[in-house]
Amino acid sequence: MIAFRLPLLVSTFTLCLLVNLDSVAQEWTRFRGPNGSGIAKAPNFPAQLSAADFNWKIELPGSGHSSPVIWGDRIFLTATPANSARRAIVCIAATDGKIVWTKDYETAAFRQHADNSYSSMSPAVDEERVYVWWGAPEGSALVALDQKDGREVWKCDLGPFVSRHGPGASPIVVGDAVLMNVDQDAPSSFLLAVEAKTGKEL
Repeated sequence: MIAFRLPLLVSTFTLCLLVNLDSVAQEWTRFRGPNGSGIAKAPNFPAQLSAADFNWKIELPGSGHSSPVIWGDRIFLTATPANSARRAIVCIAATDGKIVWTKDYETAAFRQHADNSYSSMSPAVDEERVYVWWGAPEGSALVALDQKDGREVWKCDLGPFVSRHGPGASPIVVGDAVLMNVDQDAPSSFLLAVEAKTGKEL
């Protein structure tokens, strides 16, 4: 067993799966993995990577700076199509790279740091739902989607997000709660905890 970084390479429009997910002992539920370290364990991970190590490779429907998350045989990530401010959460089958479903959210364009993107927020996932936060000056929301079909289960409107650099925070799941740090330029920053099942504020 060796330690390795998340077994996915994400470039601007490409996702490559490098290892068989059956070899991963833990789900990759949040930004930088189960405990935020960015490290997991997998046997037989190649020290040098080449195209021969890829199980599959697909073109993504957009770019973003977020990290993928994994539960079982499904990968979830966020993306923004070129020349747009639309955000999408994409569900991909880890076995063959096929896109299972995509859920789009429209937003108006807004100024942000040159190194940021409209899809910088990583999703979080548990056994039933995938959670994503969308932040924008006109409003922000924490959303839960059904893992199976992308149906919106609940949505918490969190008000305008004010930041000259743009949004980038990501939710995490702790037990039966979803935690979200809404840290912004305005004096209205806050830490939120909601029930994972209902979105009810805790």
